[in-house]
Amino acid sequence: MVKDDIREILKERNLRITRSRKEVLSILLSARDHAISSQEIEHQLDNIDRITLYRMLKTFEEVGIIHSIADGTGKTKYAICCEACTDGHHVDDHVHFHCRKCDTTSCLEGVLAPKVDLPSGYIADERQFVISGICSACS
Repeated sequence: MVKDDIREILKERNLRITRSRKEVLSILLSARDHAISSQEIEHQLDNIDRITLYRMLKTFEEVGIIHSIADGTGKTKYAICCEACTDGHHVDDHVHFHCRKCDTTSCLEGVLAPKVDLPSGYIADERQFVISGICSACS
């Protein structure tokens, strides 16, 4: 399970511990059961520049704190990575579920994305698997 100590998470990834980083990471950790968009994060913060937020999210993703999810809604959403993710190497190889009713996107940690054999000459560097439907809370 992911650590909840924000200062320790930032320290382990060699990131400066700033008020803004702690606030954004706190929001992401509190939404642990689902992914959230940058707009949702921005609405929970008092004064943060949108560009600063995007750079911070990009940095968090690059160092393995979060992963991004393109769930088909047109908004990129972000979720906390598992502890095995590291700088430049994500191992969050699970399925994501997007509920059409409540617009929530969840990481299905125990459901692994299926292996896909690509044709010769194709090299995958990223893989996302999203299932859409109605979640258990809405059904």
